[in-house]
Amino acid sequence: MGFAFICEGDTTTHGGRVVGCNVANTVHGRAIALLGDMVTCPRCGGIYPIVSVKRELNMTFGDRPIATDGDKTACGATLIASQGFATVAPTSGAAGGNSIGGGKSVVPQSMSRGPDNLYRGRFQVFDETTGKPIANHPYVLQTADGRTISGQTDADGYTQWHEANTAGSLQFSAESTQGPGEGGVL
Repeated sequence: MGFAFICEGDTTTHGGRVVGCNVANTVHGRAIALLGDMVTCPRCGGIYPIVSVKRELNMTFGDRPIATDGDKTACGATLIASQGFATVAPTSGAAGGNSIGGGKSVVPQSMSRGPDNLYRGRFQVFDETTGKPIANHPYVLQTADGRTISGQTDADGYTQWHEANTAGSLQFSAESTQGPGEGGVL
């Protein structure tokens, strides 16, 4: 099971709202919240940062971990996700998948450092209904150094292998060769 991304405008258990997120990373046009982004709190009477996130999810944007459903603010409020489209699960195993919408899931495969000290990894895309890999699914890999690598999954639903000095993020396109679907940022 994955955890839904927190986005700008999402609420908290104290009645507050997530504000001021960087628009570089979005889900359905809403900025994704990261560690340190701010949240209003009418109960505590202030604006507080997001301070507690699930670091075991191993997902960052610009070296800042993402905020997900259930994470905490400095005033003790719990973040509540309003969307379930973009989710993430711990990458310690390939069990389960992260929904990318349109009945598709993505599973990280072998994200590790090799003997040359480079990060090496790839992902596999699955149909959530049948559980079968999706071949020829377009994707875009954005690297930490600003490069963009695009391609399509192979016959077994795998992206190409990617090697880099730092971990990257994988963004799937909005169009699928398997039918209409929605894109997502992972």
